[in-house]
Amino acid sequence: MVCAGALIAACSGLVDAPETQGGAQTSESNEAALAIRTAGREMRDGNLAEAARLLDAALADEPGNPAIWVAIARLRYRSGEHFGAIDAADRALELGPSFAPALLMRGQLVRDANGLSESLPWFEAAVAADPTHAEAVGEYAATLGDLGRFGEMLDAVERLSELDRENEQGLYLRAVLAARAGEFVLAKSLLDRSGWRGAGVPSAMLLDAVIDIQQGNADTAVETLAELSRLQPANRRVRDLYARALWEAGRDEKLVSELSEVVEGPDASAYLTMLAGRAHERLGDREAAAPLIAKAYSKPDTDWHSLSDTGAIGGALAPQTAQIRSAIASGDEASASGRAARFVDQFPQSADVLALAGDAAFANAEAAQAIENYSVSARVRKPWRLTQKLIVASRQTGEDNAANALLTRYALGDPRNADAIIALIEIARISEDWERVVELTDYAALLGSGQDPIVLNARLEAAQALGNDADAQRYESLLDAVRPPKLVRE
Repeated sequence: MVCAGALIAACSGLVDAPETQGGAQTSESNEAALAIRTAGREMRDGNLAEAARLLDAALADEPGNPAIWVAIARLRYRSGEHFGAIDAADRALELGPSFAPALLMRGQLVRDANGLSESLPWFEAAVAADPTHAEAVGEYAATLGDLGRFGEMLDAVERLSELDRENEQGLYLRAVLAARAGEFVLAKSLLDRSGWRGAGVPSAMLLDAVIDIQQGNADTAVETLAELSRLQPANRRVRDLYARALWEAGRDEKLVSELSEVVEGPDASAYLTMLAGRAHERLGDREAAAPLIAKAYSKPDTDWHSLSDTGAIGGALAPQTAQIRSAIASGDEASASGRAARFVDQFPQSADVLALAGDAAFANAEAAQAIENYSVSARVRKPWRLTQKLIVASRQTGEDNAANALLTRYALGDPRNADAIIALIEIARISEDWERVVELTDYAALLGSGQDPIVLNARLEAAQALGNDADAQRYESLLDAVRPPKLVRE
């Protein structure tokens, strides 16, 4: 189930992929175009100061050029100056309201902050402003795919192919569609042609691993996902797929030893916990397997500490971040709060630092301050993890309606996020809205979570409450089927 979800899990992203070339529309003089291209190369090489110098010089010559402001927005975002990036993107749009790159940049920022659905009109506007702008067409196609609108995605990908048959993003998106259709040999070929896997683009690495697992090359997938886990140590989707690859490769000892710290903590998904339990069972350690399998079947955690980003394979957090998280984990809330305040003073433009300050505030029993920090951070980027923290903090302050509204809005913006749908299922179950439970659990099954114990348990309860004996028997059988045989017999 993790593999199915990962096929389309990360088509889009502001800094995930290399930038592609635009179309014919331009607001660039020759000098500005050269400065922007050179600054882009410096950015890709990590020379952010030199990129800034080049763009500052270009801006001094052409302060009203929206293309320069778009480049500045990208540089600021890459540098962690997130709020400054928003200001630069706003300025670009003021100077060029029909300038496709400015519309594209706005769409990418809106997608990060407000979700897929709200960003789509901006990508549509960018394509309408310049139908030959390859990056705009590619981002439009990727966002359609993330929304599950695969027919429209295919149309947009075909349009991108007409513009440039060898466009890197177009080849990657065609690989995603081929993998989704089960054409894994074709998907592998297209992915290799894109060059993104070799360039270390995370979404391409993830897709490559999925294809390897589906083709029976789990050992190769293990190596890819181990590398990706080092690059993205807090990415739960990567971690779960890594565990799946280890399981498929029969490397149970490695699964148990390498992921034991994560599995024993509150951050592990039910899927990962279940795989770890089954790995212990396959190794003959029934005593270690039983509590993990029981944990996988338990209700989802609502405690804030279960949402802290402490789980990491290999630990690759920045020193200041690691120190603050360590202080939180050890119960030294005052130290965490003080360090976080100094961190914010040092990097006031960083949404990530503000989110971390929110964690420190919450740990220090300052839920209102945590909500303020999280809310400001969410103006830039509101991933599911941050949304969860906002929800928990809102409930801590008695704002249940606000928490439910946050969850509902997130699910509308990212309708294929199974975790958000499962959270909605839990709310409907608690309120005994059984018809709603049926609707949401059926939808969760379409997203690939049909064997999740929480989903099956909720669906079983709904069937029993509604007096549907046939459905109740069916979902009881499904629950038995996903339980390990030894637990079924007990």
